[in-house]
Amino acid sequence: MDKLDQAHPWLTVVPVFSRDPLAVSEENGDALTVALGHLRSDQEVYVCGPPAMLAGSRLRLLAAAVPAERIHLPGLMSLS
Repeated sequence: MDKLDQAHPWLTVVPVFSRDPLAVSEENGDALTVALGHLRSDQEVYVCGPPAMLAGSRLRLLAAAVPAERIHLPGLMSLS
């Protein structure tokens, strides 16, 4: 992941630790909460995981004012 991050200036890789007391606060928590903290208004959002997580993530992204056309889930171009 570090090599991808270094090779592509448009890509930001942020490691997330859900239960690590030594992690810095911006990297500690659930992945979507941390990602929302780094989100820029012009970014596309790609989410993968189990169906229940996908549905919950989509709802949280929409509630955070991410446009539906910028939310991408496996097997779907976008959900509007």
